Amino acid sequence: MRTYSDRTVTITLTIQEWNLAYVAANVGSRIFHGLTDLFMIEEPVEINEDGIGVLPRPAIGRVSVKTEDGRRFEVEPTEDNTIDLSEVGITDECVTVTYQFEAEAKVVNISADESPWIGQLVLHGTISDNRMGEIGKLEVDIPSFALDGNLTITMNSDGTTSETTMVGTALATDGTTCLDGMSYGRVKEFVESDVAPQLIEIIASPSPIELEVGDTQAITVIGSRGIMFTEVGVLNSECTFDTDDAGVATVGADGVVEGVGAGEAVVTVTHIESGLTDTIDVEVE
Repeated sequence: MRTYSDRTVTITLTIQEWNLAYVAANVGSRIFHGLTDLFMIEEPVEINEDGIGVLPRPAIGRVSVKTEDGRRFEVEPTEDNTIDLSEVGITDECVTVTYQFEAEAKVVNISADESPWIGQLVLHGTISDNRMGEIGKLEVDIPSFALDGNLTITMNSDGTTSETTMVGTALATDGTTCLDGMSYGRVKEFVESDVAPQLIEIIASPSPIELEVGDTQAITVIGSRGIMFTEVGVLNSECTFDTDDAGVATVGADGVVEGVGAGEAVVTVTHIESGLTDTIDVEVE
């Protein structure tokens, strides 16, 4: 466990018209789109007469269940993505469940240099459309959060809780990847109808390729989804490769270039799905 004490940040998050790209621009991070762990928090699940309920999404680990009368306990989900509450005598009831699941989502890493480990804070919200209702979920995960010891609860006139305020400090921790460095937390945006952003450019490397006759060099291709997104790897099997002078250099379907004769040639790489292209200069001695 690492501990640091000289790096802290105070976070104020106000959401009016949610835009993850704005968050990324302000914290200096690109948007990663891919599989990530998310939290399903207090989601309603109908339990049938046999005590069986179907989870909205496949769970990772145990599921926390809260009954209508306020009882809470954990159960192990089955392989067919259900929970069995018959053993605790719960049937024909609507319960709420909280658990982790895995899904495609956009993630912004809020980076920092150093911090101590304190505790984890997960803020959970919904993304709504005026016509369609709830269309997705928003999650702010602060893995190292230190409360200042104060808790403010505002009550309605009838004695029900209307607002609870916690004040604290987010502390930086090690990121989950080598490129993250130190991290204050992550903002995750999951929308049911969301699709992965399309490629706008491919980059083939190395360029130029310098070979002697008989030598070979494999081409590597990466894809760009825009300045705010992380780059993605592109398989050579997803591309075609052509040379403008086979007497100088040939290129196979696997993207391996071979020097044939002295001179210069240009290899064109085409991403089959998007039609995007890039070129590589080849020099053979």
